[in-house]
Amino acid sequence: MSSTSSVQMGGPADGSASPRTPSTAVRGRGSGRAQGWLAIAVIGSLLFATAAAFVITERLKLTPSPIVGTHVSKTFSPVCRCVTGSASIRFRLRHAGLVEVDVIDTHGALVRRLARRRFAAEWLSFRWYGHDASGRRSADGEYKVSVHLTGERRTIVFPNTIVLDTVAPRIEEFRVTRRVIRVGERTRLSYRFRDRAHPLVLVDGREAIYGRFARDSGTLDWFGKVGGSSVRPGVHRLVLGARDEAGNTSTSANGIAVRVNAHPTRGSRGRRAKR
Repeated sequence: MSSTSSVQMGGPADGSASPRTPSTAVRGRGSGRAQGWLAIAVIGSLLFATAAAFVITERLKLTPSPIVGTHVSKTFSPVCRCVTGSASIRFRLRHAGLVEVDVIDTHGALVRRLARRRFAAEWLSFRWYGHDASGRRSADGEYKVSVHLTGERRTIVFPNTIVLDTVAPRIEEFRVTRRVIRVGERTRLSYRFRDRAHPLVLVDGREAIYGRFARDSGTLDWFGKVGGSSVRPGVHRLVLGARDEAGNTSTSANGIAVRVNAHPTRGSRGRRAKR
């Protein structure tokens, strides 16, 4: 009787893993579709957020600023005892409301509160004398102005920078070309500063010349006059000064003596000719 070999059905004869069943393949396709829809949703959300941000930005551009006409001092010196001894802040408020005006440092920290009260819609002016909240003089450096509008829940920091500077410029050179002149004749003064500053010349303690432009070197001409009037004949002491934009002023340690002679009269000229 011959033996019959039987073959087991349902799996590979070599013992390898069986292929995925139809249900497993369906689950794989479903997972891929879900990931695809998730990616589409994320991209759509990003596009929507970008569009919304663009709309908000454009709307803010079209919305008038609640503050206009801003003017802030560029530099000042609380020790100069001059017109630039304090910083001026001026702007126009479009709408009435509770306003806080602060001086802040470059890190945004509060230095001095200038005002906190309700203001009408008008021009507002404030002054900062260079002191912090405790009344001490603030350090030299850069500061800014922050305005908080409580009703609008908005804070505006002015881009203008205020420089507090208490260091006077240094004079390095002062020379006079002619030390004997007649009234109306010119003598040229040359100078050099360590930093840019406005030159000024004092004659016997009175200001005679003031340079309009701040420079670190240059020349000035003096014609023997102060305030448009000729000085008296004799020796006069000329002192050079340097004044920076903040108002700090320094003067040369030693003045230069210049003799100014009077013009000879016609009678004296005739007598000289006869002699």
